Amino acid sequence: MVTNSVTFNAKIHEEPNKLLDSLLGDQMSTTNEKMYQEVVQDEIDGEIVTYWGFMLDKVTSCSTILRLVTSTTVQDHNEIRIAVSSVVEEELEETTLPSPHPAATKTFRLLFNKGTIILRPLPFGQTSFNFTALASLGIADEKDNSSQIRSSSNSSATDKRRSTKKLLSSGLGFLSGPDLAKIGFGVVKAEELFNKIALLVYERFEKKAVIDQRMKQHFIANIPIAPALTLAEEEIIKTSVNIANGIFKAKRITGTVNDLIEKFLYRDSEGGAAWGMTKANVDVAAITLFTELWLLDTYDHIGETKSAIREVWKDLDGTRGLQYTTSVSLPSGFKDRLFETWITWAIRVDAGRRTFIIAISPIEEYEA
Repeated sequence: MVTNSVTFNAKIHEEPNKLLDSLLGDQMSTTNEKMYQEVVQDEIDGEIVTYWGFMLDKVTSCSTILRLVTSTTVQDHNEIRIAVSSVVEEELEETTLPSPHPAATKTFRLLFNKGTIILRPLPFGQTSFNFTALASLGIADEKDNSSQIRSSSNSSATDKRRSTKKLLSSGLGFLSGPDLAKIGFGVVKAEELFNKIALLVYERFEKKAVIDQRMKQHFIANIPIAPALTLAEEEIIKTSVNIANGIFKAKRITGTVNDLIEKFLYRDSEGGAAWGMTKANVDVAAITLFTELWLLDTYDHIGETKSAIREVWKDLDGTRGLQYTTSVSLPSGFKDRLFETWITWAIRVDAGRRTFIIAISPIEEYEA
């Protein structure tokens, strides 16, 4: 049997302990029946045995029986380690395993050896999930009849698939490589199915909107204790405010008087630099809009710009500002550009009214 090394690294949108409870319990099953989990042997001395079934597409299912052994390493990032190894049916006394999904015409079994799951806490109630193992793939059939399936050359591929499906949950024999092709399953690699399973696990806990909301609440709560502006950042804010004050003399762009967003164009006295200005009333609290504009690394922002080159560097040398790199596609005839900027923010209070300022400077002009 061919053995492949498989790895799954992901940021899961759940806290480590809650994720652990799901892995060790019956909480991973999904309402759409794409994933089914059942404890088949209760915890004994820190070990638990669970059955996992996955519906990977309309006709393909995959299952595995895993022994999970948990340990916690407090000194190393509070990480949780889970040793993972496959269990064969013979080891389970008087245990009836779940049947494959009734719609499945192709059902595979994954075996894992020397597997380890490592869970580490991440900000905003997320978990770094790392799983590595040696994996082999086959079709479980009844050991006594495996030779019959392999040698039955007079049977059609459909008959062989049906025979294999009937014997699926009852034995220990595995077919792989050329044997899989002989019965009509084609060439399938363990890592291919493993990647599909990993995606199902990720989607099971996906809640990007919840994580984004936690990020926003955390940012707002920490505004009063944000790091002080550096001298260079103070200069960026001052320059931006002076430019904004000058642009208020700008002329309205022709034809935009009735637009919801007012547009203005300003040229300096020397006829060189041109500045654009927009004004609008937005039906949301100022601090909420400020937070939306400032947090460039939310899942929502990343999703909107997934086709662009972009990177956000925060918490650099204890500053409140950030370095932002992004690509911009320009109209035909112009080369696309890569912009590197330093962005910072400030809140000014005048007569009890707060003004939120976000200032941007080309990185080469940021003197820090």
